[in-house]
This record gives sequence, C-alpha cells and structure tokens, in this order.
Amino acid sequence: MPRWLTTVLRLFPIVGGASLVSIVGLIAWRAIGPTDTLHAATNEIGNYLQTVGAVYSVLLAFIVYVVWGQFNEARVYIEREATALVDLYRTATGLPSGARNSIQRSLGEYVDAVIGAEWHAMAKHDEAAIEHVGLKLDEVWVAIHRCQPVGVCQELMYSEALSRFNDVNDLRTNRLTSARFRIPLTLKFLL
Repeated sequence: MPRWLTTVLRLFPIVGGASLVSIVGLIAWRAIGPTDTLHAATNEIGNYLQTVGAVYSVLLAFIVYVVWGQFNEARVYIEREATALVDLYRTATGLPSGARNSIQRSLGEYVDAVIGAEWHAMAKHDEAAIEHVGLKLDEVWVAIHRCQPVGVCQELMYSEALSRFNDVNDLRTNRLTSARFRIPLTLKFLL
C-alpha cells in the first residue's frame, strides 16, 4: 500500500472525528443557546481565534523547521558515510591481495545489507535488524584486523584503512542517531 494512502487512512478517523464533534457541537449550541448571546460575543471570539491561530502557526513553523533540519542532517550523514565507504574500498586496493579481497567483499556485503535491510529497519525502528547489519560492519573490521601489511607503503595504506573504517563507523552511528530523532509526543498532541 502506498505510504500516502496509509497516512490518509490513519489520519482520516482523527480529522473526521474532530470535524464531526465540532459540527455536532455547533448544531447543538445553536439549538440550545440563544442567538443574541452569540452576536454579543463575536468580537471576543474573533480575537481569541486570532491568538490561537497565531500561536498554532508559530508552533507549526517551528516543527517544520526542526523536521527539515533533521532531514538535512540525516542526508549529510548518509552522503558522508557513502563517501567514506568508497574511500575505504579504494584504500583497500593498496593492501595485500588476500586482505584486499576480504575487505572489499565485506564492504560490498555491508552496503547491500544497509540498502536492503537497514533502511526499512530504520523506518520501522527494528533494532534487531539494525544490529544485524552492524555485524556486517564488524566483518569489515575483522578483515582489516587480519591484514598483514608488507613494506612501508602497505603499512601506510593499512593505517589509512583503519582511519577510514573509524570514519565509516562514526558516520553510521551518526546516521542511526539522527534517524531515531522524532517529534516529541507533546508537540504531536498540540498539532
């Protein structure tokens, strides 16, 4: 089912119920209450509704700003993690062939797991699946750790691979942390 349809189906009972209660309340008040009272309170009600509308619009603007900022922050972490992964993959080409193949294979499996499983797990808050993908990243670490560089050039590349791996790990943590941020329940309730 498309996401927009799921959202509409979830919001319809809330919006429809609130609208129905408002209409029933208006009809009941008009049937029970005297119309002279309504005409006398028109200015006060108008001022009250303007104030409530202004506060609501500021609150809505604040929430849009926060959500947009979180979106941009997550996008930046994703781009930086992808760049760090490419850098690590390329850096591994300077290592001995056995280690290089193992590191590059493990990186490919990690990327496939992120794309195939972790994106959906982040949307559904499935911590078990996220932890499973983290194990794929641990396999990259094991492959790097098993590497036995020979010569100064490979030792430098090994050091660079360790540095790049730390970058990937930090950026993954940042991405997951930014994906866990949500609008607080009290703000959702006020909306």
